[in-house]
Amino acid sequence: MSTIRILSGVFPIYKPAGHRVSCVLDKLQKRLAVEKVFHSGSLNQYAEGIMVIGIGHTQSIVKDFEQNKKRMYLIRGLLGTSSTTFDAVGDYTHNVPYYTITEQLMREALKETFIGNKTLPIPPFQGFRILQPDPESCSMVLSGQHRTAETDILDADVIEFDPPSFQLHVYTKGRCVFGDY
Repeated sequence: MSTIRILSGVFPIYKPAGHRVSCVLDKLQKRLAVEKVFHSGSLNQYAEGIMVIGIGHTQSIVKDFEQNKKRMYLIRGLLGTSSTTFDAVGDYTHNVPYYTITEQLMREALKETFIGNKTLPIPPFQGFRILQPDPESCSMVLSGQHRTAETDILDADVIEFDPPSFQLHVYTKGRCVFGDY
């Protein structure tokens, strides 16, 4: 008599920069020969990090993690710059002087204006699957509009300040829209 092995559970998986979440999940699904693979929240294609993955009948556990767990993001940025896609991939649209911004001013601004429930812009092409693009989002991007997402930011701190470069740790509850911006 043969035994049928049913794979089910929740575990962390590392997603390297440059890989789409959908590609990572597709490879995992094929390698493990399972029907259902879930994730606790997408990462920008250019971001790297640990994702919580669910296999089998774990969708409710993964959704609970997605909505209720505290997460930490490492954000890298350049002072005085902006891009067409709100990330490091787009064309730079602005380059303004940043010499008056100090580490102390950045820390104060984070505490005074950044913490709390915020509506943040989503980079125009984040989360698009090439095979199944979201028509509403595509039309918004093509018309110059931006999608937004609600994010509950619990805390933020400057961990490196070497103008024009800086790095932040940002702590959120549930999903967030950060990547490599």
